Amino acid sequence: MAVADGMGGMAAGEVASSMALTTVVNLMLSSVKWALKLDHPEKRDEEIQEGVDRAIEYLSKADFAIGRRAEEEPASLISST
Repeated sequence: MAVADGMGGMAAGEVASSMALTTVVNLMLSSVKWALKLDHPEKRDEEIQEGVDRAIEYLSKADFAIGRRAEEEPASLISST
C-alpha cells in the first residue's frame, strides 16, 4: 500500500502524486522479483536490503519521470484550480 500526496501550495501536486504512484507500481509489476521472501532466516537480511535498494531505485525513477515531464510539458503540470 502506498500514499502519495502533493505538497500544499505546489503547482499540480496531484499530477506529480499520481505519476509517482503509477511509475512505482509499473516498475514493481515489470520486475522479475517484486516480493520479499522472508521465510528463510539466513537470507532475511539480504532480502530486506534488496527490497530497500529496489524501493530507492523505483522512487528515484519516479522522481526523474516527474522532473522530465515538468521540463518537457510545463503546461501539463499547471494546476487547474
